[in-house]
Amino acid sequence: MTIHILGAGSIGLLYASYMRMVPQKRLPICLLLQKHHAAKVNSYINDFNFHISRPEIASQELTKIICQGHTDINKFVWVKLTDIRGKVHIQDVPCEIIGDHNSYRDISNILLTTKAPQAVEALESVFPRFRDQVNLFVMTNGSLAVVDEIHSSLVRNGIESDVKIIYACSTHGAIRSRTDSEVGEDLKHGVQSFSVTHTGSGQTFIEGKCNVSRELYDVWNESALNPCLVSSEAMYVINWKKLAANCAINPLTALRKCRNGELLTSSTRRLSYEDTTVMTDLDYNNPEIFYRLIREVSDVAVAESHKMRIGDQEKRELQYDQLVDFVKMVVDQTSQNKSSMMQDVLSKQYPTEVNYLNGFISRLGSHISDVGVQANTYIAEEIEKVTCSFKK
Repeated sequence: MTIHILGAGSIGLLYASYMRMVPQKRLPICLLLQKHHAAKVNSYINDFNFHISRPEIASQELTKIICQGHTDINKFVWVKLTDIRGKVHIQDVPCEIIGDHNSYRDISNILLTTKAPQAVEALESVFPRFRDQVNLFVMTNGSLAVVDEIHSSLVRNGIESDVKIIYACSTHGAIRSRTDSEVGEDLKHGVQSFSVTHTGSGQTFIEGKCNVSRELYDVWNESALNPCLVSSEAMYVINWKKLAANCAINPLTALRKCRNGELLTSSTRRLSYEDTTVMTDLDYNNPEIFYRLIREVSDVAVAESHKMRIGDQEKRELQYDQLVDFVKMVVDQTSQNKSSMMQDVLSKQYPTEVNYLNGFISRLGSHISDVGVQANTYIAEEIEKVTCSFKK
């Protein structure tokens, strides 16, 4: 059984690296790459004359360990991981180029870690390799909106009954270097690698829908990924809490060009639910809009939860005060981080994920009576104004 990881961004590389570091590498992985990554794959050199993790092991023995479980995969790529303590690890990660004529192996388990706007297109590129029952683990920002699009695509392609969608959620912080520069003295001259830095320790939540969920949990538990196996009801609440954090943090940091911790200061007044309903100033520089965004997410989440079979305790976690507590905790824990949307804006990436975050709340709220979503609509429009010139 192989876990195919689709998405070579910061989260995909973070999880691929840590999974390769697990002793005996007992859960084989394969990183699915796009054609523009070919230079990194082609520059791979199977040379062990540098420190990776077990320098006392002879090169021949180390080769066996690294290749264990991957005798049918003959391509690798280097990934340089800087862990949460600042220690550097260099991992050779099994990989395939999507569309390569040699990429014929069936896919039964896939971890989706792409950016939300690229999720469906990326998945559709590997649909021909889906066989029998496929476990699709969705670990993206805006996963509620992404899964809606994925389900529509599965129906269009007539394979909805063959794919089990399983939610996963990561609160770890990571940054991938966007350059294709060499990794310095760690590798031989001319060898290219991916580079990812673990910037913030968090948790990994995974919906316990299948036996593979348990196997992933066991592997992640042996690394630094702090997993938690949860019920579908609990995962539903986690997805909404993560969405609330993304809606309040990501676009505001992108528009203000600040780190997460700079969103709130000691002088920022915490608004009550009632205060947010009378707030009329829609200005992303106004500190109080942070609370207005969360209140709107809460209103939509509570309304949507009535359609689901979840308990009263889970519904209470979607209330405004509980969501504010959670989002403020995320701000505190990731105070030095630059949000993914801020990084996209600074590097002039288009589109951002705002359509799957604030835009998703705007669309859902427009169909719910007595729920206003003006702040999320405004923020989505402001991000679009800033980034529309980045279109290629």
